[in-house]
Amino acid sequence: MQFGNIMKNRPGEAFLFLNGRQFLANLTRGFDISRPVRVQRGARAFGIPAAEVKAFRAGTFVGDVRQGGSCNCESVTFTPHGNGTHTESWGHLTKKRVGVLAELTDILLHTHLISLQPHARAKGDLVIEAEQIKTALNGLPNPEALVVRTLFPTPRKLSDIPAYFAADALHFLAKQGVRHLVTDLPSLDRFDDKKLMAHRAWWDLPVGAEKPHPRRRHCTVTELARIASRVKDGTFIMNLQVVGFPTDASPSRPILFPALMFGKM
Repeated sequence: MQFGNIMKNRPGEAFLFLNGRQFLANLTRGFDISRPVRVQRGARAFGIPAAEVKAFRAGTFVGDVRQGGSCNCESVTFTPHGNGTHTESWGHLTKKRVGVLAELTDILLHTHLISLQPHARAKGDLVIEAEQIKTALNGLPNPEALVVRTLFPTPRKLSDIPAYFAADALHFLAKQGVRHLVTDLPSLDRFDDKKLMAHRAWWDLPVGAEKPHPRRRHCTVTELARIASRVKDGTFIMNLQVVGFPTDASPSRPILFPALMFGKM
């Protein structure tokens, strides 16, 4: 990503130069599309237990002012892949442990938000397919990041069998040079797909491979986003924030800033 000078316009607006294109973005109207990690009633995708928070104890010290402690000091137990919005690196698929923070090298990203209704397949499966994405992006310049909001005819819960992406949809996005994908689904793949072929298509990481193609190394997947209906499809500048855990997945906070694009510089 190339980041040039920022020229002030009206309050809260700035001109940004990203990858040879010029944007006018409103940096005071960011939309947080993350699902926070919550205790007890938080997200529990794939049957993963809810997050837990307990006061830290050591000798006579208790990290809870309500229990007589001098301060609050808590231990948190959670699973990023199921307890809220999280961002993954290719280390999600390999024996080698690769922290997502080390692979997320982009700070501000030219982003498109699109909304798609999955196609029905056999056995009740709902699938987002390549042709749908091609149609939605037709005529638009290839973004650095894509946010896909899933539309369902009726409301669904995380406990329902979720929709998923066809592997060819991820092949298409990778070929187009999209490096960061955000979805409101709990996973790119079908809930019981042990080969994770959509993930592998995204990172160009065949079964048994230990490293992705170099051009896909710094690519990420963000799952379990929560995109409010007031956030309309269109062009944004995204700031993808992650916690600095040395793990393949980290809780994350994608923020979308509405933007206008003025073409190439």
